[in-house]
Amino acid sequence: MFLIKMALRNVLRQRRRSILTGLTIIVGFFLLSISIGLAEGSYSLIINLFTGDHTGHIQIHREDYRNRPSLYKTFSATEGDKLARFPFVQSWAPRVYAPALAFHNDKAIGIQIIGVDNVKEPQTTSFQRKISSGNLTTTGVVVSFGMTRVLNLNIGDSLVLISQGADGSIANDIFPVVGIIGSKTDTDTTMLCYLNITTAQQFLSLGDKIHEIAIMTNTYSKAPLYANILRKDFKDPNLDIQPWQVVEKYFYDAMRADIKGMWISIVIIMIIVALGVLDTVLMSLLERTYEFGILKALGTRASTLFTLIMSEVSLLSILSIVAGSLISAIAHWWFTAYGIDLPEPIEFGGVQFTSYRSTIAFNTYWIPAVLTLITSLIVTLFPTIGVMRRAPVKALRQF
Repeated sequence: MFLIKMALRNVLRQRRRSILTGLTIIVGFFLLSISIGLAEGSYSLIINLFTGDHTGHIQIHREDYRNRPSLYKTFSATEGDKLARFPFVQSWAPRVYAPALAFHNDKAIGIQIIGVDNVKEPQTTSFQRKISSGNLTTTGVVVSFGMTRVLNLNIGDSLVLISQGADGSIANDIFPVVGIIGSKTDTDTTMLCYLNITTAQQFLSLGDKIHEIAIMTNTYSKAPLYANILRKDFKDPNLDIQPWQVVEKYFYDAMRADIKGMWISIVIIMIIVALGVLDTVLMSLLERTYEFGILKALGTRASTLFTLIMSEVSLLSILSIVAGSLISAIAHWWFTAYGIDLPEPIEFGGVQFTSYRSTIAFNTYWIPAVLTLITSLIVTLFPTIGVMRRAPVKALRQF
């Protein structure tokens, strides 16, 4: 307790130096906290947009369907009914897929048919919000804007679809266009045609079979854990149950690579903080060399001096971290509420976002606090060891 009182008095004795050192730590803490907050907030926003667009947090397929999609790799839609007993499952949507040829007037193109549930799909993904005009019905089709460009389609036009049925027959039918996904400003060129899932199953002769179930849980961060729980409960080796990190591996790898870049920025900030603290600590120890020489001549142990100096730096760092936390909390609130609007949307993994948003989380405080405190103590350690090893006579002769 006595050493803590001495350390506090020494911090307050040289107020100008202590303020400069504290400001260095505060700025470092603030930059670290804001960098982590904006990164986590932006990644959270991107992941929510990405998984909510189509993927979901977890997907269920027939074994090896993701690597080699096939019309015949199906499973019963009743598997989805088992999901109701899991409290972490918020919603789920069944789907069927098939390649097809689409004809309108004198033009034909290859497209992808996607059969979706009119009720469950909007509850699980942003499907309904993506429809710019019209609405999906049980008898019509919703097409992507890319298809309207190529085939010159409009709502009300008739679209001929030809595909292969699961029973070996040729599936063909005429469907009215009842909705369009996207708008003229979209750069997406995918050729997608959405049907009601029951209509798609009848068209493709699938019966009650489906190709995919997309699941939304209460949080995307626990998707691997939840997927493992589902695998153990279903106990079906023919089903492939994977979280979004596996289903969208390329997107996840791109995001992790970007996170590595963030940590490089954090290391640079820590080096700047370390240099600032080291400079002030060296000046302080050099000015107090005579003082330390007297204390050692009076019998003060080197370990006591070491504890005193490290206590001073710890106290100053903790006070600076508290001040930095208060400033950062205000900044996080502003960035969470208003964010930073981008002049042009940025595309990340096929998903566009228009603003940076921060997040108020425990990580945005404890990580900067630990890093700044450890950095301050490490850069203080080596000069302090030099003071401990210096003989009292040499210390006193300097003045």
